[in-house]
Amino acid sequence: MKKTVIIILLVALFVFSGCTLLNKFDEVKQRYLSGRVEQLLTEMPADGTKEEVLLETEQTTAEETTAITETSAVADAIATAAAQATEQAQMVALTEAVTEEPTTVPTATSTAAPTPTPTIASSDPGVYLGTPAWTDNMDAIQNWPVDKNDYSTAVHTDGYYRITSLAEADGWRLANTEGFANGYVELVFTTETCSVDDHYGIIFRVPLLREANQGYLFGVTCDGRYNLRKWDGTTGESGTMTTLIRWTNSAMLNVGSSKQNVLGVMTKGNVISLYINGELVDQLTDDSYAGGYFGAFVGWEQTENFSVHVDKASYWITAE
Repeated sequence: MKKTVIIILLVALFVFSGCTLLNKFDEVKQRYLSGRVEQLLTEMPADGTKEEVLLETEQTTAEETTAITETSAVADAIATAAAQATEQAQMVALTEAVTEEPTTVPTATSTAAPTPTPTIASSDPGVYLGTPAWTDNMDAIQNWPVDKNDYSTAVHTDGYYRITSLAEADGWRLANTEGFANGYVELVFTTETCSVDDHYGIIFRVPLLREANQGYLFGVTCDGRYNLRKWDGTTGESGTMTTLIRWTNSAMLNVGSSKQNVLGVMTKGNVISLYINGELVDQLTDDSYAGGYFGAFVGWEQTENFSVHVDKASYWITAE
């Protein structure tokens, strides 16, 4: 019983001491807190200063925010412009790719070297001999006789010399020019009404101009033939006509009425060359007559009073 009372007393003492300690602790704590608050209030700036600090802080924060916002806006603008520029460049590239014509790459091809065309001299003596020694365009009657005999008539009219056949025998007229041995003589003829064996041509190498009783006759017919004869009026009662080249067809002749043909004779020594419209058709040698004068002749077979025009006459003198 005595021990129990002692224990109770001890517990009561302990509880009383604990309460006293707790009260003391709360008191000390309260004093410390009061002192700390007073210290903090002392250290704090005045109200105006606090407001300035707050304003400066807010202004700084606003400026920083504005700067950040402006920086962000500039960055966004740059990014947007860059994106638009990129997009525009892509569109231009696409447009050029679509509209630009493709460049054709030339393909190398082998070009054959051109074959040289040889320059061939004309075979027409009237071309390659150049300017004639004498020519008559029949503009006026100066070098040809105008007369009439038993065989033919000759007149000058409308810019040409007209010879008309009056008999079965050939009739001729000689040009009043100098005689020559070697050269080329050319006459341009136009037929009137013409048929088959009616004929005309050049008489050349006539030794005597006034008598015309010798010479060669290169003739063509209206049906497209040519021949060469030799005349010697000093033999026999009526003279002798000898055929040197028989009548021969020639595709070079323009046949029929109202046709023009250019006849030419080249003489060189004893060589006689015959030309029709600038082309050599025949050639032979004969030394009966060495040189002389020339003229035109005509003869009818089917067409009475057969007539031809001499439109032009020329000659060239060449060396042997």
